Amino acid sequence: MVKVKYVEEGELNRFDPEHLSFFNINSGTDLGKAKKLAAKKGWLYHGHKSDSSSTPPTTAY
Repeated sequence: MVKVKYVEEGELNRFDPEHLSFFNINSGTDLGKAKKLAAKKGWLYHGHKSDSSSTPPTTAY
């Protein structure tokens, strides 16, 4: 049996008003959108030209 927790939109908006925690990357097109979004937000990700690390991150950004 799977347990489900429903989250009200108001509760979600407190922590993630843009609902980006539900952004899904399943294709190259999705990855391109994610990279554009990251650049717009000023977020770094593994492989970004400003990322000097040579190992993958251990947590999602």
